[in-house]
Amino acid sequence: MARHTTGLLSNNHFTGELPGSIGRLNLLEALGFENNRLKGSLPFSLGNLTWLASLYAEGNNFEGRLPTSLGSLQEITTGNFSNNMFTGPLPKEIFYLSSLTNALDLSDNYFVGTLPPEVGLLTKVAYMYISNNNLSGPLPDALSSCQSLIHLRLDHNSINSSIPASVSKMQGLILLNLTKNTLYGMIPRELGLMDGIQELHLAHNNLSGHITESFGNMTSLYRFDLSFNRLDDRVPSQGVFSNVTRFSFEGNSGLCGGVSEVYLPLCPPESMEHGLRKRHFLMKVVIPIVAGIIICSSLILVFFTIRKKPKAQSATTRGFQLADDNYPRVSYAELVQGTNCFATDNLIGRGRYDSVYKCGLLLKNMMSTVAMKVFDLQQSGSSRSFLAECEALRKICHHNLISVITCCSSLDSNQNDFKAIVFEFMPNGSLDKSLVENRALVRPEKSINPGCITNWD
Repeated sequence: MARHTTGLLSNNHFTGELPGSIGRLNLLEALGFENNRLKGSLPFSLGNLTWLASLYAEGNNFEGRLPTSLGSLQEITTGNFSNNMFTGPLPKEIFYLSSLTNALDLSDNYFVGTLPPEVGLLTKVAYMYISNNNLSGPLPDALSSCQSLIHLRLDHNSINSSIPASVSKMQGLILLNLTKNTLYGMIPRELGLMDGIQELHLAHNNLSGHITESFGNMTSLYRFDLSFNRLDDRVPSQGVFSNVTRFSFEGNSGLCGGVSEVYLPLCPPESMEHGLRKRHFLMKVVIPIVAGIIICSSLILVFFTIRKKPKAQSATTRGFQLADDNYPRVSYAELVQGTNCFATDNLIGRGRYDSVYKCGLLLKNMMSTVAMKVFDLQQSGSSRSFLAECEALRKICHHNLISVITCCSSLDSNQNDFKAIVFEFMPNGSLDKSLVENRALVRPEKSINPGCITNWD
């Protein structure tokens, strides 16, 4: 068997896996086992067939990745691996086979990943088919190095990019098929310089913009499919566009004009068309930009308004508590503990906006009994009353007035606002009685609201 130079096992009903011992047939120049029912992966030992010029493996149930050892087949001119279940990324090693001059067919498999830039190393290959796979990513500029390509099929993948203008450098192309990808952007006007191309298939993508007049000069073009994109504007009617029996533009709602055979709506008159273009520009560009600026400005304004309010409130309410070190700091927890959870036994009296409690606090390292006015913030005006009273009592200093010890502006256990003023506690009855016993004269306007002060017996 070692002297055999051709091994053709094609078009049979062979099953099972290809044995690794096939690598011992190292004098083979052609090997074909296409259109059988073979399964499993291709053996790594295929790389030992260094004299191989043709390898046909299409039409089987092979799976897994193509072996990297295929990069050792430096004499191969044709490789056909189509119609199988190969997976994984395209092996870069296969693109180093500079001997590939005829065809590389990887179509109808499950290859994933991108088309690597190494594809540009296949400068001599004439036919490249990688359609019906799961390729993604961009079309590499390196494709333009494949100067010998006649057919290039990359249709039915998920290639996601614009069409590089460098594709037009492949002047030998007769067929270019990029149908059913996710290509976007405008069709490069440079494609119109490909004089020898006969079939150009760009259907079912997201291409936009207009069809340039340069395509009318593609005298060899007889099949042109741009259907189901997002193209707009006039379809040229000169050059090859005057005979469009095999041209397709359907599914592009923005297209108009052209010869009658394309069945597109008439374009509006030039003056109206200019107005429509201007309005279209306003709708697509100017209005979204202005709307975006307004929305951003509104969000910034709201952000700074919300950010500023808590600061203003906190500066106002905390100012009385913290601005002067002479006022001791007391917490909500201390006030709760000192009143036994605001027990009714410690309730001295009630006012319109507040309740007064007797409270025990640790002040200057000594337990002291104080009077504490707690404001009912559910009542309208109570917050203003708290601020006004703090401001007034902070500024007034008189020997006949009960002194303010401190105040507290915090959050209670339910995370609601809590405001209270702590006074000196007078255990001997009312203020009037205390002042009379001390023979001090009290003018009515100098007296304090009874709710602010003492033990109500």
